[in-house]
Amino acid sequence: MCKHIEEPHQICNATQLTFEELKDAAEKLGYNLVKKKEHMPIKPCPICGKKRTEIWHSTSEPRGDFRKCKNCEFKGGIVTKKSNLNQAWNDAVDRYLKEKGEKK
Repeated sequence: MCKHIEEPHQICNATQLTFEELKDAAEKLGYNLVKKKEHMPIKPCPICGKKRTEIWHSTSEPRGDFRKCKNCEFKGGIVTKKSNLNQAWNDAVDRYLKEKGEKK
């Protein structure tokens, strides 16, 4: 527990806290520390060059979510967690370009 906080309404004035002290202080105040996921931009569609995509859900096997280009309907890989959609799209773009012999 942060030795600088004795009551939940107090603010810790320490210049440096360990992660555990910060976590304990946040918990004492009713908060959870959650690391932000780094934003991953999507690459342009390898066919038409646009970045306009839609998220679709596959009802047939394999089930999951995928990105599809709004312009030419190029599809990214299917994932079970929406947080992996951008990576699956970028991987599909890289695979397509590699198969076509083009550079990323």
